[in-house]
Amino acid sequence: MKRVDLDTVIARWGRYATVAALAISGLLFVAARERSSVERGNRLHRNGVLPKAAAIYRGRTDAESPRPGLRYNLGTTLLELGSSAAEAELAIGTESADEEVRALALYNIGVSRLYRAVAAEGGDSMRIHAGVSVEANRSTLRIDPEQPEAKWNLAMAQRMLDSLDAANRRRGMSSADELGPSDDRLRADNTIEVEEESTSIGAPPLDG
Repeated sequence: MKRVDLDTVIARWGRYATVAALAISGLLFVAARERSSVERGNRLHRNGVLPKAAAIYRGRTDAESPRPGLRYNLGTTLLELGSSAAEAELAIGTESADEEVRALALYNIGVSRLYRAVAAEGGDSMRIHAGVSVEANRSTLRIDPEQPEAKWNLAMAQRMLDSLDAANRRRGMSSADELGPSDDRLRADNTIEVEEESTSIGAPPLDG
């Protein structure tokens, strides 16, 4: 190779190396900025500034990059805000490759459905929500068998289903799947006592 060609190649390689270095440093900057943003969202969540925390989490996700961990954080925050969109975000969290994220997302879906079962106006709705809560908590316990809150929630949801079945038998129904009109007594019998000091619902967001 001629001297002039070698110099040209070296100069070109140097330009490529510079561009590559800038690209890598840019990626590192974006990653650091993103991590800092998520940490800020977590701080806001801990301080009870839930709408701003949700906005930060939502701003770091998109359809092209689901990012289950962040969607779990968003779903958890929306759950505490009482948003109907919470479970859709938590469902994405259940697709995470990280077992911890999957278990927490499933647990919070179980919590959401248990609350919805308690608030249900009729037996049909109560059965649907309690049934989903049972399955979500069972899935949580398959990943983390020693999760005490999931065990408690599973027992409560199952108790609600058993209560509905017992009520159906008392009414002389031939099938436990056939439910009559709304029965306010059933809902009152299965109300869960929630401690007033508790201000959070479900498992907390993940750290950034």
